[in-house]
Amino acid sequence: MARIHYWQYIVDEDGRPISGVEVDFYTTYVEKDDPGNVFANIYANSTVGHQTTTDAVNTQTNQDGYFEFWVGDEWEINGGYLSDQRFTLTWWKAGMTRGQIDNIDIYPPTYEVDETPAGQEPATEAVRRNKLISNRLAYTWEDHVEQVVPTDSPHDILPVVRCSTDDIYNKVVSNELINQIFTLAVSASTVSLDASGADIDNSRIPIDHPWQASGSLYYADVTHNLGNLYPVLQIAEVSNTTLVIPETVQSLDVNTTRVVFSSSAAAYWVTAIG
Repeated sequence: MARIHYWQYIVDEDGRPISGVEVDFYTTYVEKDDPGNVFANIYANSTVGHQTTTDAVNTQTNQDGYFEFWVGDEWEINGGYLSDQRFTLTWWKAGMTRGQIDNIDIYPPTYEVDETPAGQEPATEAVRRNKLISNRLAYTWEDHVEQVVPTDSPHDILPVVRCSTDDIYNKVVSNELINQIFTLAVSASTVSLDASGADIDNSRIPIDHPWQASGSLYYADVTHNLGNLYPVLQIAEVSNTTLVIPETVQSLDVNTTRVVFSSSAAAYWVTAIG
C-alpha cells in the first residue's frame, strides 16, 4: 500500500490566501453538475482510514489557502489507481470565478518499494523498472540483513542516497542501475579527444628530451612550440604503444613541460596538444 500526497495553496492575484474555497478532485470531469463527472477516490490520511471523495468530505482550503489529501497508487488495496491515471481539479467560492486544471499527473517516475511477498506484486515490465530496487529484493530485506550482519557491525549496509557525494561503499543498488553505470563508464573511456584545429607537437623521450635524475625519480623536460602553459600531453611507450600516466606533470613555461617517472627504463612517444 502506498499513497501519494497531493496539496496546493489557492491565492488571489496579489498572492493572498483564500480560505473556504471548495475543492473537488475527479478522474472524469465534463462540466459542473454533469452526470458524467466521476469523483476520484482520496484519503484524509497517509496510512490509515477508508477511501472517500472530496465531495463526501467537503474539502475546503484553510485560513492559509491550503488543502491536502492522499491518493492511492496501484498497490493500494482499495481505491488506488494505475500510474497512468490523470485527474482534474476544480475549485470554487462565491464571488470568484470557478477554476479548473485538467490532466494532473501526481505519480512520481520512481516508486518506493512495495514489500509484498514475491509473486504477489504486479509483474508488468514497466512496474519492475520504475523502482530503485525490485520488490523481490526488498521483501524481508531488513530481516535478512539482521540475521547475516550483526547490529552496529562495520559491515552494516547503508541506504543509497542519490544526491549524496560521499565515498561510503557499503550500499546496495539494483543490478539494472549498476549495469547502466558500468556501461556508461566503459563507453566513456573510449571517447576520443577532438584535436581538430589544435597545434600538435610530437617528440620522444629520451631521444628528443633526455632523462634527468632527481632522487629516486627521473624526469624529462618536454620542449614544444605551442606557446601554451597548460598543453594536453599524451604519452605512450614506444615498445607497445601503451598509454601511460607519469608520476607528475609540471608546466615550467609556455613551451616546456616536465614529466616525472619512477623509472628511466622505457622510451616514450610524447604528443603535446596546445
